Amino acid sequence: VHEIKARHSRYAWVGFTDENCIVRVSTEKSLDGMNVEARPWCVEARKGPFVGDIHDAVLLKSRLKDIGQIGLLMDIAVPVRSPANTVTGVLAAHLMADWLMDANEPVKGMGPIETAIITSHGQVVLGTGLMDKALESPALAEVKAGVREGRWPDGEFVSVAVVTNGSGDFPGFGWTAVARMPQAQANAPSRRVLVWTLVGGITTTLLMVAVALLVARRRAEPATLGPVASEGPLRPIIPLRSRPE
Repeated sequence: VHEIKARHSRYAWVGFTDENCIVRVSTEKSLDGMNVEARPWCVEARKGPFVGDIHDAVLLKSRLKDIGQIGLLMDIAVPVRSPANTVTGVLAAHLMADWLMDANEPVKGMGPIETAIITSHGQVVLGTGLMDKALESPALAEVKAGVREGRWPDGEFVSVAVVTNGSGDFPGFGWTAVARMPQAQANAPSRRVLVWTLVGGITTTLLMVAVALLVARRRAEPATLGPVASEGPLRPIIPLRSRPE
């Protein structure tokens, strides 16, 4: 598990459970001996490879040295099978949501424009002016409507939003990609075009992630977790099941 965790700096935790979801070994010995059958990742991974939506670090927040700047995690888990194809355990990793900052890196530094990722529940997981805030209905519905001019929790902005979709068998998580700028600076037509360009870039990045979750290495061993060996863009290498946390 330590070798797997060392493959990418965005892994917060890696562990192995037996067939009853008892953690047998984990990084930092953080959950060793604990029954995690209540966690969706262990239940679902016994059926097949699984990836879960972003969530709070329920069990690990006080047990790990580092869960990232955002402080949220995503679960990746795969079944471990015997030569007789019997599930003998689950190999799992918790991925820091900070990988979204890596994906957003190409569109940073574009003047007054800010990008954000909002979950289907309205939780803002990326966006400097909105971090740790939640958008309730009908505010979330208004943001998803497309082009919007008006008040956000932190000021007046012009924004463009696109609800992301999955690909193939991967349904996605219903995240919303947003690009926005202060309303006072968004009068020029060129600014509005730039917003469209930026939100298109975010959506493309997230779509590529969804496709990567499905496409790569269909023949990978059940116990293989991606992202793969070296530091760099996340490249999950197994087809995964999806379920919101």
